[in-house]
Amino acid sequence: MMLKRIFAAFFAFSMTLAFAEKRQLEINIHVKTDGSVEVQRKSELLPADPEKRFILVKNSDTGTPIAKADVDIDDRWKTVTNDEGKAPLPDGVDDGSHRVTISKEGEFARTVVNVVVEDGEIASNPQVSMPPSVDYERIKIVLDWGEFPDDLDSHITSSFQHVYYSNMNSGNLSLDHDDTSSFGPETVTVRDIDSSERYSYYVLNYSDRGYPDSARLSASGAQVRVFVNNELVATFSVPRNRRGVLWHVFDIVNGNEIVEFNTISNERM
Repeated sequence: MMLKRIFAAFFAFSMTLAFAEKRQLEINIHVKTDGSVEVQRKSELLPADPEKRFILVKNSDTGTPIAKADVDIDDRWKTVTNDEGKAPLPDGVDDGSHRVTISKEGEFARTVVNVVVEDGEIASNPQVSMPPSVDYERIKIVLDWGEFPDDLDSHITSSFQHVYYSNMNSGNLSLDHDDTSSFGPETVTVRDIDSSERYSYYVLNYSDRGYPDSARLSASGAQVRVFVNNELVATFSVPRNRRGVLWHVFDIVNGNEIVEFNTISNERM
């Protein structure tokens, strides 16, 4: 019994737990000589990961980084992308949703996105892909997403055309960039639009095409931006908490009218 008491007098146990919300909980357990237990808890916020405090800007047609692009946050903070296409968040940017305007005059179409910051880190999709500026009429459709799934595919159809990764050009439709290793971009161009045609745009979760009830497309953070000529006219975010591998994003009718669907199903193209 004496040995047990001596052991108890010196026994202490501690452990540290880190949670997804970047809060660290430290627990210390002490067993006293009288057999009672004392538990001490200390919680503190972990510092933000610097790798999750930048916006990544890419060329939608090539997937390469865009250097020296101007990034304006809430009309309060200004920063510039480096050679890797990364623009760091200034220290003053607090948690919450922020309006971010990205531009590189004369070279790329000006783009506006909402960026969500939580616990000092970017919680929304940090990648933004911008189309090169053009001097002709066209509709450009740009898809970006997160790390998972690896492979999301853009599909665009009309009454007699279907453009996707294995048929990248057909008439006035083209798939300019195909990505199979996360993040995107996947980029589609529509030229010489036939106003009598209906063009339908879909995103297929190719990685999970054999699992039609997968929820990973819905959790991908995917965003689709639509540009008419050099102007951003619409942004679509993938619906959350849905199961299915096919996202019907929108249709184009009457030349350049965007008809939103924004629905996910377990169908496959």
